[in-house]
Amino acid sequence: MIAAREAAYVREKLLENPGLDVNVFFVGTEVHLTDAGSADYIVKGQDALTGADCDWFWLVRSTPGKPEVVFFRCAYTVRVLGSKSNGYRDIRSDWWSAGGDGYAEIYRFDGVKYVLGQRFDTRRKIKP
Repeated sequence: MIAAREAAYVREKLLENPGLDVNVFFVGTEVHLTDAGSADYIVKGQDALTGADCDWFWLVRSTPGKPEVVFFRCAYTVRVLGSKSNGYRDIRSDWWSAGGDGYAEIYRFDGVKYVLGQRFDTRRKIKP
């Protein structure tokens, strides 16, 4: 994830501060994208790896010898769903503005990476 385009700022900080622990920029949780039992991870960016109005999320698939990022999204929430596409669980991301407008997106695995399958507008009910 440090090699990702989104992490350029962190790479610069690590070069400037060789003693800086890269782990301060990430927090992860184990998930299972398939029924194979492999440990995959949903990782949330911390500190500089987050947006002004959203959080940054990566899904990292366990592959022998080299973990692989198969999904990246700026959102408020990212959830691993029970439904599947090509053997991998579908992903839902949600984002909304302070004014209440927003959207939800469903991503499906196409055999290589997650791609947008469905997007719908959402409205939070704001109390007067």
